[in-house]
Amino acid sequence: MKSPDCRARRILFAIYLSMVMLISSTDLLVASPDAPREATLGFLRFSPSTQANAMGKTYASTFHNSPMASILHPASLGLFARENQFGYSFYEENIDWLPVFNMDEIWFDASSVAFGINLKDNFDIPVSVGLGFHEVYLNLGEIEGSDEFDNPTGVFSSWEKNNGTTISVALDYFLRVSYGYTLKKVESHRSVDLGGWPEMGVGDAKVNAYDYGFIVEMPVVSLLEKVDLKIPRVLPNTKFYFDPGLFYSKTNVGRRVYFVDPTKANPIPRTVSLGINLKTGLTYRTKFGEINLLAFNWSRELDELLVKRDKNGYTQYTSGLNDLQFWKNLINGKANGKIDASKKGWEINFADCYFLRRGRFEDIEGKIFLNSKGWGVNYIQIIKTSLMAYSDEIDWLLFWLNRVDFEQHYAEYEAGPGHPLDDTKFSSFVIRFRLN
Repeated sequence: MKSPDCRARRILFAIYLSMVMLISSTDLLVASPDAPREATLGFLRFSPSTQANAMGKTYASTFHNSPMASILHPASLGLFARENQFGYSFYEENIDWLPVFNMDEIWFDASSVAFGINLKDNFDIPVSVGLGFHEVYLNLGEIEGSDEFDNPTGVFSSWEKNNGTTISVALDYFLRVSYGYTLKKVESHRSVDLGGWPEMGVGDAKVNAYDYGFIVEMPVVSLLEKVDLKIPRVLPNTKFYFDPGLFYSKTNVGRRVYFVDPTKANPIPRTVSLGINLKTGLTYRTKFGEINLLAFNWSRELDELLVKRDKNGYTQYTSGLNDLQFWKNLINGKANGKIDASKKGWEINFADCYFLRRGRFEDIEGKIFLNSKGWGVNYIQIIKTSLMAYSDEIDWLLFWLNRVDFEQHYAEYEAGPGHPLDDTKFSSFVIRFRLN
């Protein structure tokens, strides 16, 4: 006969197991409310970039300076490579996921490294090439299992992981156009030996998937100057810029996956993202390069899950933009319940030293509304700015400092008391290096 303690442990274990499976197999509170019924491996839609998360999960302001942007927008690496030869982005510590539940074993981690070369530096060819690698890891905890006789059967652990390789090529000729492609390996591990419950089986899934996308930026002021239209200078050695942009990506393109029964395979969360952005500001040229005296970046981004359930209850992949309407939803900013996510955000850049960010994320049908905020600090830029007054004496130091950036970024979600995503905090570092 089973003891009451044994039965209680099995009940608690079953509850915990159910929670883990629910969270790890769905895009919980991140995208469409239909996603839990339509797609698995929902962690693939998590937004990893701290800078982007501070701006409502919009990525346009991060394309040129963050290796982590390539995890959801592979074309960003080509633009990153225009100005950098190396970059590394990583979290200060693991991110507590769904902090309102106080489940310390559920955490999220991500990192990305990028390499770049700009052929214009040595060959006068306006092409830059970026190569990047990333890892995203979601830990869903572990628990000791036992059989009906209270004999330990091992430790149950659950985690999901995404490793990707990205290559991107950008052309800087009148317009800045970049195309990127990511090949990634996705694994989900949900193994458990339940002894007397063999029907639970072993849950492991692996799938290869790919992402692709493009980015187009129009440097309006530079184009006007190319046709000999002179733009007035506000101050000596300064230059105004006004760069609108358009970007597109399709992520998680791959086959269906299963954990136990091959006849019950589910699609992964194939997603299309479409966005517009505007970057404007005033730069100041020094003997060591340009800095932004003051800059403002704004972007709007829409996401749509390309997995739908038909009238017979079967899930299937869809194509195109699905329910996204370019003019109505993206340009005019009129969201509706058919769109999985409507995002917008802005950033103010103070002399490339300090960045102030705010954003808004909305899923109307899912009734998910959250505000985001954050900041960034470039510690090397603060040192460089402080030393420029003494440039004649320390040219050699500024020469090397101008080739390195070390930044810290912070983001926080505000979703309201009791919301699972409320008070989610991100803190990360970015290191960049360039030769020219």
